[in-house]
Amino acid sequence: MTDAEYRSQCRRIKQFASLWRKKLGLDWWNLDLKYARSLQEFDFSEDLNACKSTVAYTHSQYEYLQAQVTFNVPEIASFDDTQLEEIILHEFMHILLCETRYGNNCECPFDPKREERVATVLARAFQRTRHATRTP
Repeated sequence: MTDAEYRSQCRRIKQFASLWRKKLGLDWWNLDLKYARSLQEFDFSEDLNACKSTVAYTHSQYEYLQAQVTFNVPEIASFDDTQLEEIILHEFMHILLCETRYGNNCECPFDPKREERVATVLARAFQRTRHATRTP
């Protein structure tokens, strides 16, 4: 990926992140967006192969209203704007849902698949609402 391509993809990410940050109330959060240019920069697990198709991941500290979203920029380039918007919304949903992972005396184990589904459904709902309420 050339420097120009990298900057172009980062601008696309910033555009949608900026659009949704305030709408979702995340402007109160200390939200750090990181842009990984390679798998080594993006690595969030022991297995780099697991990262190759992952587009973004989020780390939140809800108790401090702090979050970091890291984007796999080369992978982002393969998505159109509608898909990118959903990806960003999905990650922002993880920020809002993070607190639900931890319950008081809950005997139910955390199921990351449930959170993934809920984040996806909410992202699509917000995206659909924005598009449905647009004025021509």
